[in-house]
Amino acid sequence: MIEARFPINEKEITIKFTWTDAYKNKKFSRTSLYFEKANVLFNIGSVYSAAALQQSRQNDEGVKLSSHYFQCAAGAFEQLSELLQKMPQEVVCGDMNLEVLAFIKSLMLAQAQECFYEKAAKDNMKPTLLSKIAAQVSEYYFQAEGLFNTTVKNATDKNIQLYLQAMHQLYLGLARYNHSIALHEGDKYGEEVGNLRSSLTHLQEAAKLIKKASNSEASDFIKRVTETVSIASAKAERENDRIFHELVPSLNSLPSIEPLKKAMVKPIHVQVSNDANLFTKLIPFATHQASSIYDEQKAELIRQEIKMIEDHNDLAKSALVSMGLPGSIQMYESPSGVPQPLLEKLKSVSSEGGIRLLRELIEALNKLAEEDISICRSIISELDQEEADDNMNRMQLGDDWPRTPSSTLTQGLRGELSNYRTKLDQSRKSDSYVVKKYKDNQEWLEKISGTESDIIAMIPGRSASTQRFDLSRLKHMLFSLDTLLSERNSLMNSLRETASKDDVSSKLINISEGKSQESVFEEELKKYDPIKAKLRSSFSDQKNILHNIAEENTRFSSSNAGSSLSGRADTLSKMENALKVFHELKGNLREGMEFYLSLQESLRLLQGKVSDFILARDTEKADLEREIQNQQKKLHASMTNVAVASPPPSHVDSQMRSSGSHNLSSPSYQTPSSSYSSAATATPSSSAAPLPSAAAPPPPPSYFAPHQVLNSSQSSQSPSPAATHSLQYPMLSQFPVYTTPFFPSTPMVYGTQPPSPGAYYDPNTLMALQYQQMQAQAQAQAQPSNTFIPK
Repeated sequence: MIEARFPINEKEITIKFTWTDAYKNKKFSRTSLYFEKANVLFNIGSVYSAAALQQSRQNDEGVKLSSHYFQCAAGAFEQLSELLQKMPQEVVCGDMNLEVLAFIKSLMLAQAQECFYEKAAKDNMKPTLLSKIAAQVSEYYFQAEGLFNTTVKNATDKNIQLYLQAMHQLYLGLARYNHSIALHEGDKYGEEVGNLRSSLTHLQEAAKLIKKASNSEASDFIKRVTETVSIASAKAERENDRIFHELVPSLNSLPSIEPLKKAMVKPIHVQVSNDANLFTKLIPFATHQASSIYDEQKAELIRQEIKMIEDHNDLAKSALVSMGLPGSIQMYESPSGVPQPLLEKLKSVSSEGGIRLLRELIEALNKLAEEDISICRSIISELDQEEADDNMNRMQLGDDWPRTPSSTLTQGLRGELSNYRTKLDQSRKSDSYVVKKYKDNQEWLEKISGTESDIIAMIPGRSASTQRFDLSRLKHMLFSLDTLLSERNSLMNSLRETASKDDVSSKLINISEGKSQESVFEEELKKYDPIKAKLRSSFSDQKNILHNIAEENTRFSSSNAGSSLSGRADTLSKMENALKVFHELKGNLREGMEFYLSLQESLRLLQGKVSDFILARDTEKADLEREIQNQQKKLHASMTNVAVASPPPSHVDSQMRSSGSHNLSSPSYQTPSSSYSSAATATPSSSAAPLPSAAAPPPPPSYFAPHQVLNSSQSSQSPSPAATHSLQYPMLSQFPVYTTPFFPSTPMVYGTQPPSPGAYYDPNTLMALQYQQMQAQAQAQAQPSNTFIPK
């Protein structure tokens, strides 16, 4: 499934998977998912084997778990072998050689069987059975040793072979020892001695081999077993020599011990649940498109079949209503009052609330619908408001507002909302049909919701002179029709269930070469043919049954028995119809309420997404505005190279104030701090105003005022000592002085590069740009002024 969805290879998706050989510590890389799958299976087997070794063998549960994990490890390595047999090109490292994997699997099973022997020994099983289990362990180790060929030896540790041989000899010795106990119980003392001698021979060989393998833990175990067998052998030899004097068979003449015929351990494969597959819905886009086409064809087939079912059901019901069935039968069997079956149905309606229940359901339905509509409107309002704010900022700041437009980001949210609105509109149309049906049948719905006495009073009785009529045949036909309709409804449910589980994505992904999608569609749609055939047979049977019912009902109606019941039958028939309408309306209204509740839950989730989106956008907006402000401050600081100088002569200040050229009280030239506003924003008058006292603090150096624009005659005069004070005016250093003063009313030109549309500049930045323009004009003059602002 994953391989079909992710074409990972050298030509398409190039992802390299790396594997380190478990024994040689050498790395291998391949661009193949099958190689990675093999790596995962090897790791699973390794983890299981490690888990088996971690279990405590001192208790029964630990021994069971250890054996189970060894079998799971064997299963993982067996699955890996099966995979690599199908994909031999993936065998690129020694530990994944098929011969190596066969050996590892056999080793895992041998150790699992060894756990069974330990469990049997702890449970004090009979010596005969213990000897057979030990012989089976020895056989598993012998098989593993047989698989340890040159290929395996080159890929693994050489000491493994010595360990296998030692374990083979150990369990042969244990098998002989347990068999000797059984022989002793059977009074076969000579054979007992022979088996104990054979056991000691195998154990001594095992001790030599395990010593070469340098496995201290196994060596200690073999030593303990050897001591136990040695004591038992010496005792048996002594008893046989002194008491029994039986012939002791030679080692070569001893019969072999047969292992258990039934295997106690087997590989347990790794189970992968398809229910937890993360990639079930992840399919290529082309496959998704093809699956959508199939889904539409399938949906069209289901719609046609369901429409035919509903049409035939309606036809049967209307035919019965037109014939007054089954009301006329009930009425005939109950000469007066309400037939008992009908009365039970009417009581059930009354206990549920009757028409009052329907009104409450309609009211609740409309309330839920309005709530859903309100949520939709709220979501639209929130999205529109956020988009309007974003567009306003973009209109004002232009390129200085670089974030992605809201209309682009909200396409998914608006699309999801549009889908919900479409469903909501469709459901409201269905609601209108339900309400219309309620209003059309309101009169009889109110009647069947009345008391039992009111209902009985509405139904006329049967004439006493009415003849008897055999209704058994008509009843049987009506029963056959009811059975047919019930079976048809089951077929309709089966049709829907089959369609809901019908997913051809996997078959479209794995489509064979030369086979078209249309042929796949045609084959898959054939699964509906058996249900369609049953439905066609049902429609044909209905036609025949209705024809027979009509004929039999005509006989009944034309008889004296039937003709006397026309008024009574009409009333009962209308009651039956009102009962059906009641239950249909109740079901439709409750189904609509469930829909609106489900839709409301989805809308709440969407509303939460929208709220999270707007919160994120608001945060982004605040960060962006802060960044723009910081950039403007940096721009202003870079354009206003500020120097501190003495104020101009008092007559210059007086002349400028009297001329009214620079209105310092204009908001465009306000300083940001109120502590400087009294000096820098004084209203100009006809006479020179006194300069501030020496204690007045200087204005901030990052701002400058129009006092810095001096003409050449004013700047040539030095300030008098009397005019010197602590108030100093910040100004642009090394800028030439211009003879033409700047007036705020002069049209503003920002140089060769106009500002960006909607760009924002504070008053100080505008002044800096204006000075830049004035500097450019001065440099263009033939005789630029050499007078500078004094430092």
